[in-house]
Amino acid sequence: MALFSNVLFAGIQEEPGWRGFHFDRLQTRFAPLAASLLVWLPWALWHAPVDYYRPVRFSLVQEILLRVVFLIPLTVILTWFYNRSGRSIQVVVFFHAAMNTFPYLFAYYQPAWFGVFVFAAYAVIMDRMWSKIPAEVSFPRPQIEAPSYHK
Repeated sequence: MALFSNVLFAGIQEEPGWRGFHFDRLQTRFAPLAASLLVWLPWALWHAPVDYYRPVRFSLVQEILLRVVFLIPLTVILTWFYNRSGRSIQVVVFFHAAMNTFPYLFAYYQPAWFGVFVFAAYAVIMDRMWSKIPAEVSFPRPQIEAPSYHK
């Protein structure tokens, strides 16, 4: 039930904007790593009211750890999934929901965060995310032909 709730109220409500609209435009001008960082900051700020008004507020240290230190590699991983899946919003919606659900299903184990950093580093290195993707490779322009009214 938690996964379903996170798909509806986190993934579906956020990812079409962050990855589907915002990220596509950034990635036409910047390398995937730079575009990820440009999405990360507004995404982190977007969550600030939720963090402030939750029943048990985060301390400043917790806020920095979660929204700065931990959200950056997650943004990179979401970029990797998005690009590797052919720019599929469904893939990033499900991953976003899964990462929000994970803490509710499994015991909190902070050393497991290391795996997120390793995976993000792997994604950056293997996909050379510091290099801009040629527009014709990642963002093909649809070839639309004008209808012919002559027979």
